[in-house]
Amino acid sequence: FEAIIPLPELNKAFSGLLDTDGNIADTASGELKRIRRQIKLSEQKVFNQTSKLLTKYSNLLQSDQPALRNERMVLPVKDRHLKSIPGIIHGRSSSGQTLFIEPAELMEINNQLDGLRSEEYRKIHRILVSLADLVRTQVLDIRQNWETLCYLDALSAKVHWAVEFAAHPVSIS
Repeated sequence: FEAIIPLPELNKAFSGLLDTDGNIADTASGELKRIRRQIKLSEQKVFNQTSKLLTKYSNLLQSDQPALRNERMVLPVKDRHLKSIPGIIHGRSSSGQTLFIEPAELMEINNQLDGLRSEEYRKIHRILVSLADLVRTQVLDIRQNWETLCYLDALSAKVHWAVEFAAHPVSIS
């Protein structure tokens, strides 16, 4: 155990970096936390606006549930009502009877949400690059710790096996 090199700088960098699902945590940076808060607010705006549009266009829709196409909220519109809802078509159902239209009223909010998600991606990328740079500076110490831990793990496995089978040292005569 004395061969293990403490790496407090790495420990500090990794501490609180990941959430329980293994994703970069909001607490990884103040900027990331701010961006994610804005994403949640924008998602709420999209949800609220979509709810209003579902009511407004209810007689033109194939379903009362919105859909997600290309990371954008869209409405499932009956194909015969194509011209009734101004917006962008993001696809068609396999039967061809439903068009997935992003109404003009949602475009600005969806664009804002896309921009925030891109900003979040860039911030996470910067965090990971910074972390990789730090790891790179200590790669030799990490390697030595890995080798030591592999040795200790093998030794532990031998001990567990010996205990399980009530093994004793061999006496050579």
